[in-house]
Amino acid sequence: MTRLRYCIFILLCMLLLGGCSTGKKELSISPYVLVNVTGLSTRARATVYLDTAGIYSALAGADATQEDRAKYDSFVASFSISTDKLEKLANGDKINVTVTYDAQLADELKLSVTDFVKTIEVSGLNEGYEIDVFKDLEVIVTGTAPYAFVTYTNKSDDPYIKNLEYVIEGKTTGLKNGDIITIRCMLDPDTAELYYYYTDVTTMNYTVEGLDTYIYDHAELDSNVLSDIASECVKVIYDDTNDTTTRMLYKLTGSSNYLYQDNNEWVDKLKLNQVIFLSRSSEGTSPYENIILYVFEAAIANNYYTEYGYYIFEYTNAIRSGSGEFMIGRNDPQLRYICGQDFDELYSELTRDIAYQYSAVILDNVVLKEGE
Repeated sequence: MTRLRYCIFILLCMLLLGGCSTGKKELSISPYVLVNVTGLSTRARATVYLDTAGIYSALAGADATQEDRAKYDSFVASFSISTDKLEKLANGDKINVTVTYDAQLADELKLSVTDFVKTIEVSGLNEGYEIDVFKDLEVIVTGTAPYAFVTYTNKSDDPYIKNLEYVIEGKTTGLKNGDIITIRCMLDPDTAELYYYYTDVTTMNYTVEGLDTYIYDHAELDSNVLSDIASECVKVIYDDTNDTTTRMLYKLTGSSNYLYQDNNEWVDKLKLNQVIFLSRSSEGTSPYENIILYVFEAAIANNYYTEYGYYIFEYTNAIRSGSGEFMIGRNDPQLRYICGQDFDELYSELTRDIAYQYSAVILDNVVLKEGE
């Protein structure tokens, strides 16, 4: 090939290559990639979308008819956006956005697409303040186990935190020591951000402790305290018998004959017969979780007669305090006993209609002090 022919050949190739792009409209995508970043630094999130209205205007003209715009519908619909990061954004982070499209449609429409990769740097976000939504939440467990219940009081002075709602998950009643209560704060992150607040801790576990607890196992009773109570019962029997207004023989036997006899009465013999622990084992009408009965055998005498019978003292609802101390109401012991000559009748009177609710154990470690 001669030099002249070679030059003509090169010129024709250049013309052909140039003709391939001749008449193509250039479309720069980058200006139509819109990014909106909201939230606090390190916790912000981004929304990325295309300004399709702007793309249509760039392709068909701002005053284009719907028919003119319609020929670009398939091409615009082919756009797809991908990003490398949209969540947990902080100031200084970069968001890389890539737009893909149907290249064949672009060729058919004589479009040259450029700038379809865009990088946005995050800036201007407020740093925010981390808050503790449980700091001023007072959890209150009230009652005696296993009948305790939980409530709470929000004592915060903060204008946002003091209006937060909390939900107690799981059971709220029937609580006992060792139970775990989960409390959830119904915090809305978007609302919190209006106050420049944030937190990742919206649940708290609270362990129930320090509750007074009803006693159901006789092994938890305190024999020393029970022995002291037995001594108090003995004193009551002696004091009431010695009191001339009591008329103990009449009270013990029910016989009115003793009202007409010398009221000089005394305890001739007295012994602790047994101590019975009744522990609730089923539901019913009784208001007591446990009952302790002290049974005494006695001989009561006056100047003419001696009568034998029983005294049964009743104590109820023994507990272990939150600190572990054994406690039971022992006030007014003179009002806690009944007496008579038939033990079965007395026992039935105390447990009538409720005995089925309890299991009974005889306590063998309660003793009277020497000399009593």
